[in-house]
Amino acid sequence: MTQPRRLPKLSANAVRILRAHRPGVPAYLSWAFGPIRGPAGLVPVDAAYVELATAGLVDAGERTLSVLPGEVRASFTLTADGDRVRRLGRP
Repeated sequence: MTQPRRLPKLSANAVRILRAHRPGVPAYLSWAFGPIRGPAGLVPVDAAYVELATAGLVDAGERTLSVLPGEVRASFTLTADGDRVRRLGRP
């Protein structure tokens, strides 16, 4: 019998984004942190996505999204592990 993979330890910001993602829907969820008024407001969002990607919970897509005037980001899609962790509701 194999041991189940441990849940990753994630920051509160990464958990907030993970819970808001939907399976199979590419997104960049900057709104999860409230209204973003400038590029500096995207820094915690970018950091949360780096954390999720490093943990293997999201994959960056080739499709880009305009998140603010002059600011473009890659869209992210949940991986199978990301969806599993999201459904467990307690990463």
